[in-house]
Amino acid sequence: MNRLLTFMTCLLFAGVLQAQEIKNEQISLVTKKTATWCPNCGAAAWTSFLDMIEDGDGKSLPIAAHFSSSSELFSTTAAAIVDNFEFVPGQPVFYFNRERLSGSGASTVTQMNERVQAASEQTPLVGLGIEAAFENGQLTFAYAMEFLEATSGTYQVGFYPIRKTVIARQSNQGNEAEHKQILDNELLGADFGIVVADGDIEAGTTTSNPYVVNNAAGYNTDVENGNLDLAIIVWNKVGDNEYEYVNAAFTNVIQGQLSNVETLSSSVTKITAMPTQAGTTLLEVDTKTALDKAQLNIFSIDGRLLAQPYTGKLSTGKHQFSFEGKAGIYVANLLVDGKQVTKKFIVQ
Repeated sequence: MNRLLTFMTCLLFAGVLQAQEIKNEQISLVTKKTATWCPNCGAAAWTSFLDMIEDGDGKSLPIAAHFSSSSELFSTTAAAIVDNFEFVPGQPVFYFNRERLSGSGASTVTQMNERVQAASEQTPLVGLGIEAAFENGQLTFAYAMEFLEATSGTYQVGFYPIRKTVIARQSNQGNEAEHKQILDNELLGADFGIVVADGDIEAGTTTSNPYVVNNAAGYNTDVENGNLDLAIIVWNKVGDNEYEYVNAAFTNVIQGQLSNVETLSSSVTKITAMPTQAGTTLLEVDTKTALDKAQLNIFSIDGRLLAQPYTGKLSTGKHQFSFEGKAGIYVANLLVDGKQVTKKFIVQ
Protein backbone atom coordinates (compact mmCIF):
# COMPACT_ATOMS: atom_id res chain seq x y z
CA MET A 1 0.00 0.00 0.00
CA ASN A 2 1.23 3.50 -0.81
CA ARG A 3 0.94 6.21 1.83
CA LEU A 4 1.75 9.80 1.01
CA LEU A 5 2.11 12.28 3.81
CA THR A 6 2.76 16.01 3.85
CA PHE A 7 3.62 18.07 6.87
CA MET A 8 0.84 20.60 6.40
CA THR A 9 -1.77 18.70 4.43
CA CYS A 10 -2.57 15.46 2.62
CA LEU A 11 -3.76 17.41 -0.44
CA LEU A 12 -1.71 17.69 -3.62
CA PHE A 13 -1.33 21.31 -4.67
CA ALA A 14 -1.76 21.24 -8.46
CA GLY A 15 -0.80 24.89 -8.74
CA VAL A 16 2.46 24.24 -6.94
CA LEU A 17 3.30 21.32 -9.20
CA GLN A 18 2.85 23.57 -12.20
CA ALA A 19 4.92 26.38 -10.68
CA GLN A 20 7.99 24.32 -9.86
CA GLU A 21 9.81 22.71 -12.75
CA ILE A 22 10.71 19.21 -11.64
CA LYS A 23 14.24 18.43 -12.80
CA ASN A 24 15.20 14.80 -13.16
CA GLU A 25 18.82 15.38 -12.19
CA GLN A 26 20.95 13.61 -9.62
CA ILE A 27 22.57 16.28 -7.46
CA SER A 28 25.37 15.17 -5.14
CA LEU A 29 25.82 16.49 -1.61
CA VAL A 30 29.33 17.84 -1.04
CA THR A 31 29.97 18.58 2.62
CA LYS A 32 32.94 20.11 4.39
CA LYS A 33 33.02 19.43 8.13
CA THR A 34 34.70 22.55 9.46
CA ALA A 35 35.06 25.13 12.23
CA THR A 36 36.26 28.74 12.33
CA TRP A 37 38.84 27.91 15.02
CA CYS A 38 40.35 25.02 13.03
CA PRO A 39 43.78 25.90 11.49
CA ASN A 40 43.73 23.03 8.99
CA CYS A 41 40.25 24.03 7.83
CA GLY A 42 41.75 27.33 6.70
CA ALA A 43 44.77 25.75 4.99
CA ALA A 44 44.72 23.29 2.06
CA ALA A 45 41.11 22.35 2.78
CA TRP A 46 40.08 25.97 2.28
CA THR A 47 41.23 25.98 -1.35
CA SER A 48 39.93 22.46 -1.88
CA PHE A 49 36.41 23.47 -0.92
CA LEU A 50 36.50 26.49 -3.22
CA ASP A 51 37.58 24.18 -6.05
CA MET A 52 34.75 21.75 -5.28
CA ILE A 53 32.23 24.60 -5.39
CA GLU A 54 33.49 25.78 -8.75
CA ASP A 55 33.92 22.31 -10.24
CA GLY A 56 30.44 21.22 -9.14
CA ASP A 57 28.85 23.46 -11.80
CA GLY A 58 25.26 22.73 -10.74
CA LYS A 59 25.85 18.99 -10.38
CA SER A 60 26.39 19.22 -6.63
CA LEU A 61 25.09 21.01 -3.57
CA PRO A 62 28.17 22.14 -1.58
CA ILE A 63 27.68 22.96 2.10
CA ALA A 64 30.07 24.05 4.85
CA ALA A 65 28.87 22.34 8.03
CA HIS A 66 30.15 24.08 11.15
CA PHE A 67 29.56 21.25 13.60
CA SER A 68 31.23 22.74 16.68
CA SER A 69 29.22 24.94 19.05
CA SER A 70 32.35 27.07 19.59
CA SER A 71 32.60 27.81 15.87
CA GLU A 72 31.29 31.28 15.02
CA LEU A 73 29.20 29.83 12.18
CA PHE A 74 27.79 26.87 14.11
CA SER A 75 24.30 25.54 13.44
CA THR A 76 22.57 22.64 15.18
CA THR A 77 21.48 21.29 11.80
CA ALA A 78 25.09 21.23 10.58
CA ALA A 79 26.08 19.24 13.67
CA ALA A 80 23.21 16.78 13.19
CA ILE A 81 24.04 16.20 9.51
CA VAL A 82 27.72 15.60 10.23
CA ASP A 83 26.77 13.19 13.04
CA ASN A 84 24.70 11.26 10.48
CA PHE A 85 27.73 10.71 8.23
CA GLU A 86 30.53 8.19 8.49
CA PHE A 87 32.25 9.01 11.77
CA VAL A 88 35.80 10.29 11.83
CA PRO A 89 37.34 12.38 14.59
CA GLY A 90 38.76 15.78 13.84
CA GLN A 91 38.29 18.23 11.01
CA PRO A 92 38.37 19.18 8.21
CA VAL A 93 36.63 16.20 6.65
CA PHE A 94 35.02 16.06 3.20
CA TYR A 95 31.99 13.92 2.45
CA PHE A 96 30.44 12.83 -0.82
CA ASN A 97 26.81 12.26 0.17
CA ARG A 98 27.48 10.27 3.38
CA GLU A 99 30.84 8.81 2.31
CA ARG A 100 34.00 10.20 3.91
CA LEU A 101 36.80 11.00 1.49
CA SER A 102 40.42 10.77 2.59
CA GLY A 103 42.61 13.83 2.79
CA SER A 104 41.85 17.48 2.13
CA GLY A 105 44.08 18.48 -0.78
CA ALA A 106 44.14 18.23 -4.57
CA SER A 107 43.66 14.45 -4.61
CA THR A 108 40.51 14.86 -2.50
CA VAL A 109 39.15 17.36 -5.02
CA THR A 110 39.78 14.82 -7.77
CA GLN A 111 38.02 12.08 -5.81
CA MET A 112 35.03 14.34 -5.22
CA ASN A 113 34.78 15.49 -8.83
CA GLU A 114 34.89 11.93 -10.13
CA ARG A 115 32.05 10.86 -7.82
CA VAL A 116 29.94 13.93 -8.60
CA GLN A 117 30.35 13.42 -12.34
CA ALA A 118 29.50 9.71 -12.15
CA ALA A 119 26.40 10.43 -10.06
CA SER A 120 25.19 13.13 -12.48
CA GLU A 121 25.07 10.52 -15.24
CA GLN A 122 22.65 8.34 -13.27
CA THR A 123 18.84 8.53 -13.28
CA PRO A 124 17.73 9.80 -9.85
CA LEU A 125 15.13 8.10 -7.67
CA VAL A 126 13.27 11.39 -7.29
CA GLY A 127 12.99 14.54 -9.37
CA LEU A 128 12.68 17.87 -7.59
CA GLY A 129 11.71 21.50 -8.07
CA ILE A 130 11.77 24.40 -5.63
CA GLU A 131 11.29 28.19 -5.59
CA ALA A 132 11.54 30.70 -2.76
CA ALA A 133 10.92 34.38 -2.03
CA PHE A 134 11.39 36.74 0.91
CA GLU A 135 9.48 39.90 1.88
CA ASN A 136 9.01 41.82 5.15
CA GLY A 137 10.67 39.13 7.24
CA GLN A 138 8.51 36.37 5.71
CA LEU A 139 10.03 33.54 3.71
CA THR A 140 7.67 31.75 1.33
CA PHE A 141 8.69 28.68 -0.60
CA ALA A 142 7.16 25.74 -2.42
CA TYR A 143 8.43 22.45 -3.77
CA ALA A 144 7.34 19.63 -6.07
CA MET A 145 8.69 16.09 -6.04
CA GLU A 146 8.17 13.02 -8.21
CA PHE A 147 9.31 9.45 -7.63
CA LEU A 148 10.80 8.27 -10.93
CA GLU A 149 11.06 4.65 -9.84
CA ALA A 150 9.01 2.39 -7.61
CA THR A 151 10.47 2.09 -4.14
CA SER A 152 9.57 1.65 -0.50
CA GLY A 153 10.64 3.25 2.76
CA THR A 154 10.26 6.44 4.73
CA TYR A 155 11.22 9.55 2.79
CA GLN A 156 11.62 13.00 4.30
CA VAL A 157 12.30 16.46 2.88
CA GLY A 158 14.16 19.22 4.68
CA PHE A 159 14.59 22.86 3.68
CA TYR A 160 18.01 24.42 4.25
CA PRO A 161 19.04 28.09 3.94
CA ILE A 162 22.57 28.43 2.60
CA ARG A 163 24.44 31.74 2.75
CA LYS A 164 26.69 31.94 -0.29
CA THR A 165 29.28 34.20 1.37
CA VAL A 166 29.77 35.10 5.03
CA ILE A 167 32.58 37.35 6.28
CA ALA A 168 33.93 35.96 9.54
CA ARG A 169 37.11 34.88 11.26
CA GLN A 170 38.85 31.73 10.08
CA SER A 171 42.02 30.40 11.60
CA ASN A 172 44.80 30.57 8.98
CA GLN A 173 42.72 32.99 6.88
CA GLY A 174 42.26 35.96 9.23
CA ASN A 175 39.31 37.88 10.70
CA GLU A 176 37.78 38.91 7.36
CA ALA A 177 37.73 35.55 5.61
CA GLU A 178 35.12 34.93 2.91
CA HIS A 179 33.37 31.75 4.01
CA LYS A 180 31.37 30.03 1.28
CA GLN A 181 28.16 27.95 1.32
CA ILE A 182 27.38 28.24 5.02
CA LEU A 183 24.62 25.88 6.14
CA ASP A 184 22.03 27.39 8.51
CA ASN A 185 19.37 25.59 10.55
CA GLU A 186 16.61 23.68 8.75
CA LEU A 187 13.55 25.92 8.36
CA LEU A 188 10.79 23.68 9.73
CA GLY A 189 12.66 22.88 12.92
CA ALA A 190 13.51 19.25 12.05
CA ASP A 191 17.14 18.66 11.03
CA PHE A 192 16.20 15.98 8.50
CA GLY A 193 12.86 17.47 7.54
CA ILE A 194 9.40 15.99 7.58
CA VAL A 195 7.93 12.76 6.23
CA VAL A 196 6.42 13.05 2.74
CA ALA A 197 6.14 9.40 1.71
CA ASP A 198 6.02 6.19 3.73
CA GLY A 199 5.51 2.57 2.67
CA ASP A 200 5.37 1.22 -0.87
CA ILE A 201 5.67 4.01 -3.43
CA GLU A 202 4.76 3.70 -7.09
CA ALA A 203 6.74 5.27 -9.93
CA GLY A 204 5.13 8.55 -10.95
CA THR A 205 3.94 9.37 -7.43
CA THR A 206 4.07 13.12 -6.83
CA THR A 207 3.86 15.32 -3.79
CA SER A 208 4.12 19.08 -3.28
CA ASN A 209 3.46 21.78 -0.72
CA PRO A 210 3.84 25.51 -0.06
CA TYR A 211 5.31 26.82 3.19
CA VAL A 212 5.58 30.11 5.02
CA VAL A 213 8.19 30.95 7.66
CA ASN A 214 7.61 34.15 9.62
CA ASN A 215 10.17 36.04 11.70
CA ALA A 216 12.99 35.37 9.25
CA ALA A 217 14.24 38.95 9.38
CA GLY A 218 17.83 37.79 9.80
CA TYR A 219 17.95 37.13 6.06
CA ASN A 220 17.05 40.67 4.93
CA THR A 221 20.54 41.70 3.86
CA ASP A 222 21.34 38.32 2.32
CA VAL A 223 18.24 38.39 0.11
CA GLU A 224 18.87 42.00 -0.95
CA ASN A 225 22.38 41.03 -2.03
CA GLY A 226 21.37 37.79 -3.72
CA ASN A 227 23.36 35.95 -1.07
CA LEU A 228 20.79 33.34 0.02
CA ASP A 229 19.97 29.99 -1.55
CA LEU A 230 17.31 27.61 -0.32
CA ALA A 231 17.97 23.90 -0.76
CA ILE A 232 15.59 20.97 -0.50
CA ILE A 233 17.17 17.66 0.47
CA VAL A 234 15.42 14.30 0.31
CA TRP A 235 16.46 11.78 2.95
CA ASN A 236 15.54 8.11 3.32
CA LYS A 237 15.19 7.16 6.98
CA VAL A 238 16.93 3.80 7.34
CA GLY A 239 17.16 3.49 11.12
CA ASP A 240 16.83 5.35 14.39
CA ASN A 241 18.43 8.73 13.72
CA GLU A 242 20.02 7.41 10.51
CA TYR A 243 19.29 8.93 7.12
CA GLU A 244 20.55 8.11 3.65
CA TYR A 245 20.97 11.00 1.24
CA VAL A 246 18.70 10.67 -1.83
CA ASN A 247 18.73 13.89 -3.88
CA ALA A 248 18.59 17.68 -3.66
CA ALA A 249 17.68 20.85 -5.51
CA PHE A 250 18.34 24.49 -4.73
CA THR A 251 17.29 27.95 -5.81
CA ASN A 252 18.20 31.56 -5.15
CA VAL A 253 15.78 33.28 -2.76
CA ILE A 254 14.27 36.25 -4.61
CA GLN A 255 12.72 39.40 -3.18
CA GLY A 256 8.93 39.42 -2.98
CA GLN A 257 6.36 36.72 -2.32
CA LEU A 258 5.41 33.66 -4.33
CA SER A 259 2.08 34.33 -6.00
CA ASN A 260 0.97 30.70 -5.71
CA VAL A 261 1.66 30.44 -1.96
CA GLU A 262 -1.26 31.59 0.12
CA THR A 263 -0.82 32.32 3.80
CA LEU A 264 -3.04 32.72 6.81
CA SER A 265 -1.38 35.99 7.82
CA SER A 266 -4.61 37.94 7.26
CA SER A 267 -6.66 35.50 9.36
CA VAL A 268 -4.35 34.20 12.10
CA THR A 269 -2.24 36.39 14.33
CA LYS A 270 -0.18 33.64 15.95
CA ILE A 271 0.00 30.34 17.78
CA THR A 272 1.30 30.63 21.34
CA ALA A 273 2.60 27.69 23.38
CA MET A 274 2.19 27.94 27.16
CA PRO A 275 3.51 25.15 29.44
CA THR A 276 1.00 24.48 32.23
CA GLN A 277 2.54 21.53 34.07
CA ALA A 278 5.09 18.78 33.51
CA GLY A 279 4.39 17.20 30.13
CA THR A 280 1.39 19.43 29.30
CA THR A 281 1.33 22.44 26.98
CA LEU A 282 -1.56 24.80 26.23
CA LEU A 283 -1.64 25.94 22.60
CA GLU A 284 -3.47 29.21 22.00
CA VAL A 285 -4.62 30.06 18.46
CA ASP A 286 -5.51 33.73 17.97
CA THR A 287 -7.69 34.29 14.87
CA LYS A 288 -8.64 37.61 13.30
CA THR A 289 -11.53 36.14 11.30
CA ALA A 290 -13.72 33.03 11.48
CA LEU A 291 -12.10 29.97 9.91
CA ASP A 292 -13.98 27.09 8.28
CA LYS A 293 -12.56 23.56 8.18
CA ALA A 294 -9.61 24.32 10.45
CA GLN A 295 -7.30 21.51 11.50
CA LEU A 296 -4.73 21.69 14.31
CA ASN A 297 -1.99 19.06 14.05
CA ILE A 298 0.93 18.25 16.34
CA PHE A 299 4.08 16.78 14.80
CA SER A 300 7.24 15.36 16.31
CA ILE A 301 10.51 17.01 15.41
CA ASP A 302 11.15 14.25 12.82
CA GLY A 303 7.84 14.94 11.10
CA ARG A 304 5.53 12.24 12.52
CA LEU A 305 1.89 13.21 13.14
CA LEU A 306 1.31 12.68 16.87
CA ALA A 307 -2.03 14.30 17.61
CA GLN A 308 -4.89 16.26 16.08
CA PRO A 309 -6.34 18.31 18.96
CA TYR A 310 -9.01 20.00 16.84
CA THR A 311 -10.88 19.75 13.54
CA GLY A 312 -13.77 22.06 12.69
CA LYS A 313 -14.76 25.73 12.59
CA LEU A 314 -12.96 28.41 14.59
CA SER A 315 -14.70 31.65 15.45
CA THR A 316 -12.87 34.97 15.72
CA GLY A 317 -10.80 35.28 18.89
CA LYS A 318 -8.54 33.13 21.03
CA HIS A 319 -8.87 29.36 21.26
CA GLN A 320 -6.94 27.06 23.57
CA PHE A 321 -6.06 23.39 23.08
CA SER A 322 -4.15 21.03 25.35
CA PHE A 323 -1.32 18.72 24.30
CA GLU A 324 0.38 16.13 26.51
CA GLY A 325 3.69 14.62 25.53
CA LYS A 326 7.10 13.54 26.72
CA ALA A 327 9.84 16.11 27.12
CA GLY A 328 11.04 17.22 23.71
CA ILE A 329 10.53 19.55 20.75
CA TYR A 330 7.26 19.56 18.79
CA VAL A 331 5.62 21.51 15.97
CA ALA A 332 2.04 22.78 16.04
CA ASN A 333 0.47 23.31 12.63
CA LEU A 334 -2.86 25.00 11.87
CA LEU A 335 -4.18 24.10 8.42
CA VAL A 336 -7.09 25.88 6.73
CA ASP A 337 -7.98 25.24 3.06
CA GLY A 338 -4.39 24.43 2.12
CA LYS A 339 -2.94 27.47 3.95
CA GLN A 340 -1.02 27.08 7.17
CA VAL A 341 0.85 28.56 10.10
CA THR A 342 3.24 26.72 12.38
CA LYS A 343 4.80 27.06 15.81
CA LYS A 344 7.69 25.07 17.25
CA PHE A 345 7.38 24.49 21.00
CA ILE A 346 9.13 22.61 23.79
CA VAL A 347 7.60 20.26 26.34
CA GLN A 348 9.63 20.05 29.53
